[in-house]
Amino acid sequence: MALPGIALALAGALLLGCTGPTRQGDPISVTNPADTAKVQPRTTPDTDKSATNREPEEADKVVVVKALRELRLLADGKVFRTYEIALGREPKGDKMWEGDGRTPEGLYTLDFKNENSAFYRSIRVSYPNAQDWREARALGVHPGSNIMIHGLKPEFASVGKRHVQQDWTEGCIAVTNDQIDEIWSLVPVGTPIEIRP
Repeated sequence: MALPGIALALAGALLLGCTGPTRQGDPISVTNPADTAKVQPRTTPDTDKSATNREPEEADKVVVVKALRELRLLADGKVFRTYEIALGREPKGDKMWEGDGRTPEGLYTLDFKNENSAFYRSIRVSYPNAQDWREARALGVHPGSNIMIHGLKPEFASVGKRHVQQDWTEGCIAVTNDQIDEIWSLVPVGTPIEIRP
């Protein structure tokens, strides 16, 4: 049947008309200079567009959403990385005292990095803050301390992402060792962290 051959010839002619030279009198030639300006290809890169598509070099805020088991890195109010996490063994509710197994909730700062942590690497959350101390004193208890974002102990590193199948920390926020390496490089000391219920 000649129909496929005609379709190919027509497609070739259309492509030649788009990319090849035109002859005077061709019905597809453009003679209006204003129309020519509209079809000229852009020769300079759109630097603004490429800059907005690049991932930020560091976070300016960390948000933990306990109910979703997510740690999010933000820059200029936009999330650019998200990690699955494990929480304290008693994940619901705010931390009240040392040993309650809860991960605190509130606004803190990531104030110290420990390269030689027992849990591979760790970044300390500035818990307890003044409000945490007041609440604990009202109950006659110590609020606890040493709340970290950390990786996995060497003997459990092979568990990898499966560690999130259960909340297992004493109140810390746990990720894999590869993930803590990323977080370590993207989150400078002094970054604010918000821990939401």
